[in-house]
Amino acid sequence: MRTILKIVSIIFVFLNVNLQAENIDECKSDLYFANGIMMKYSEKDALKMWKKEVKKLLASNIEEYAKIANRKISYNQSQGFLDDLIESFEQIMDNEWGWSEFSVYFSIFLEEKGIQEDWITHLEDLSKQVKNYQESIKFGHNVIVVAHSQGNYYTNEAYELLADWMKPYFHMMGVATPADHVAGDGPYVLFENDFINLVVTGLSPNRTDTRHAGFPSVAAHDFYESYLKETTTRKDIQDFIINQVIAHKDAPTQWETDQEFELNTCNYKITVKHRYDPNIEMPEKVYPFNPSKKLYQVNGEWVKASCDGENILGEGHDIPTWDGKQDNECLMIDNPQEEKIKKGFNCITANYDAREDGYQVVEAACNYGIASGSLTHVWSPTAGFYSIAGGAPSYAYFDKMGVYPSCVYSQTGSLLVGANCKCYECRIYWD
Repeated sequence: MRTILKIVSIIFVFLNVNLQAENIDECKSDLYFANGIMMKYSEKDALKMWKKEVKKLLASNIEEYAKIANRKISYNQSQGFLDDLIESFEQIMDNEWGWSEFSVYFSIFLEEKGIQEDWITHLEDLSKQVKNYQESIKFGHNVIVVAHSQGNYYTNEAYELLADWMKPYFHMMGVATPADHVAGDGPYVLFENDFINLVVTGLSPNRTDTRHAGFPSVAAHDFYESYLKETTTRKDIQDFIINQVIAHKDAPTQWETDQEFELNTCNYKITVKHRYDPNIEMPEKVYPFNPSKKLYQVNGEWVKASCDGENILGEGHDIPTWDGKQDNECLMIDNPQEEKIKKGFNCITANYDAREDGYQVVEAACNYGIASGSLTHVWSPTAGFYSIAGGAPSYAYFDKMGVYPSCVYSQTGSLLVGANCKCYECRIYWD
């Protein structure tokens, strides 16, 4: 069974590599609801309900709500109560007990006896969900899934079918879950009196339902009328969504510098390439305010910068200048960091520790000049810290450094541009 699902997933990967670049935004999230058994609404109506509920959930969190690009449904078609229960049992055998082969034979046997509908419906639903998650992640979006009941089985399956590089961008919360785990070690909520606890292989209950008495309670299992009505679990779900939206701004970018154009000028731009999948392309030129950060658009222009930029300030833009602008500063993005593009020396990674993204600096070089009679502190792995007298531009070569070179004395052995030092050229090499 898993082999079949992986083949289906691979097919969808190849069908979806040609993305529309305008949809890329690494500061946004897509919020999904994965429904459980006996879904009585059409997919269209289920989506309408989810959108309405999300708006109410985040009514007091306008900033976080604005960062949600799409509210979507990971829809699981209902084929009737008995069929849904059998399908759930087959998912337990396949995904939790490791009985993949037996679950295939069991499914075929039930289909032949007319007890269960064709398993192809399950494959279609799962494949569609995987495709949607892949597309969201390739657009740079954070995937947040709130899974209810049988939707937990589907979401756990979908997670396993994602490429490894995609999984850090996928976050799941289980609600009323019958499963024995939550994909990516996500959180879950489960009432003590929820009838789903009859699935003895599932997770232990961790919440108290004050609205329904007795066990087993079918009413306690309902997502909208039970888990979203109980104060504690409603807040659990709300906090999970908000925290994941906020955390995404610090998630690593999927894009790195490919080519540079008009370096050290006010027209400096770059092109980018995908770090994990060469089939994913973004052909537009980009303003590199901070190339180690996110790729997104600001008023129709592409930037690499920390999130929350809404305007580009500088000549040729709607806001031509800003308070405190220096002569060598060309453009600024109005995010909280106020990242800038400068002319002249523009060592774009000067404050960037490459180890944050899993790289190791093997070699780094800096060609710099310092005022006559002054000193600059330099660090190398062999000599440690030492000083160089000012005068004509010198060339310093650093071998196997762990941090990018800079021009200000630092106990960490970095060399940042400072008052007594002006760098003219900077190069970095990755292993």
